[in-house]
Amino acid sequence: SVGGSTFSNITGVSAGTNIINSAAQNLTVTSCNSTGGAVKFVVADVNTTGTVGLTVTNNTVNGGGVLLRGLDCAIRNTPNFLGLISGNNITGCQGEGIQMSVRGTSNARLRFTGNRTLGNQFNTGVNIFDVSGTPSIGAIFTNNTSDRFILTQTVGTFRVEQLGQFNGASGNAGILAVSGTVVDVAAGSLGIP
Repeated sequence: SVGGSTFSNITGVSAGTNIINSAAQNLTVTSCNSTGGAVKFVVADVNTTGTVGLTVTNNTVNGGGVLLRGLDCAIRNTPNFLGLISGNNITGCQGEGIQMSVRGTSNARLRFTGNRTLGNQFNTGVNIFDVSGTPSIGAIFTNNTSDRFILTQTVGTFRVEQLGQFNGASGNAGILAVSGTVVDVAAGSLGIP
């Protein structure tokens, strides 16, 4: 866990984990400030049969036009991944503010609440996509603000609670770009805490 830290112009990754084989791990990054840097603020690269939890809460990231991404997560062949991303302010990154790729046989459950991802390159704050294999993605978006939310389904299953109310009852603000078959499911149906 990393909490209450300040990072300035870090040339690598400020907080990260690489989880492989059968390892189970929880990574929590909370109440940190990051300015500039060369790579990414938080990286989670997971390829394990173990259970993985990622909690990223109340962080402020100002990429200063040089940091690649605020949060970058690659989920591969991980049967139980839970990502709880809330209250983060991510701006000024060269790429997306938040990017998550899901592949293989992964089952990713994701909750995004109250995040602000504005002013990142390509006007893309949040980019969630599947890559290969037969992954399953379940997501909830509530009260987030972004230039653009990109949700892409190419090979697996991608479900979003109240997708039809994304910029309505779910309280999100920003352009929603959906590609492939992203399925709208009822609130509470995905069992994400």
